[in-house]
Amino acid sequence: MKVFFHFALVLIWILTNKTLCSAAEKKSVGEKLFSNAPADSKQLKYHFNNRGDTVLIEFPDENMKKQFEYYSNKKIRSEIILYNQKKTKESIFSSAGKILKEINFNSDIETNYFYHPNGIIKRIELISLSNKQLHGTTTDYFIDGTLKKAEDYSAGKINGKKIEYFRNGLVKFSGEFVDDNPVAELTMYYPGSEKKIMSKIYYENNKVMSSANFSINGELKYFIVNGAGEFYEYGIDNNDSQIYLKSRTNYSGGLKNGIRRNCGNIHLCRWSETGYCVRVLSIRKNKNNITIPE
Repeated sequence: MKVFFHFALVLIWILTNKTLCSAAEKKSVGEKLFSNAPADSKQLKYHFNNRGDTVLIEFPDENMKKQFEYYSNKKIRSEIILYNQKKTKESIFSSAGKILKEINFNSDIETNYFYHPNGIIKRIELISLSNKQLHGTTTDYFIDGTLKKAEDYSAGKINGKKIEYFRNGLVKFSGEFVDDNPVAELTMYYPGSEKKIMSKIYYENNKVMSSANFSINGELKYFIVNGAGEFYEYGIDNNDSQIYLKSRTNYSGGLKNGIRRNCGNIHLCRWSETGYCVRVLSIRKNKNNITIPE
């Protein structure tokens, strides 16, 4: 009889604890309270979705919340931090868990950080919250973290300096702009270990008044004087090792006029007196593979 009585007590204890555990499990879906602080401190509150992912953490002592969104593989897609119900930071991740973008918010500026696949910052840009346009200095970086380009913006346009760099840190291009239009002097440099000028262009009232192309030895090759002549535009490959001719453009009165030979795509354009392309010319090649306008 005693054995039966003890067995009954054990069975009742098991069933009671199972019911309590089931109730506790059900209660934990939706929200949970955790605290590592003293007993009189406010507790953290965790909210879950129906998969068990944490979608919201509340920090009552700090008036702060963290919100989360997830990919189907349960990796975090985004994390948003709010103070006093205002968004202060947002982080966006790839489905593999790598950071893609961070956005920091303050009273009047939104700062965006973009990342290379290796986690190094790729670009930093400032956005004015009043008009949602670029404002301030925007910087771009190579995959190793060295500075690639810096541009000064206001009202969404380049207003101020624009500087590009080679991978070795030397200047590749520099110039001043107003409302995206070049002013004063633009300078482009040859790649290499020394700072050697490839070309200079001088602007006045949005017109090219003079320019000069130089050989790598500093010899003057092509030029524009008093707004008339031909300008050779060169490009440099992504490895900073190969120089190639991008285009040749005729100028008259400081504006593009005549034929522009876009050497990369073999595109010829007839320019109007105001500098607009008004007619694309058909092209052919002679026996020496030289492009000739028809």
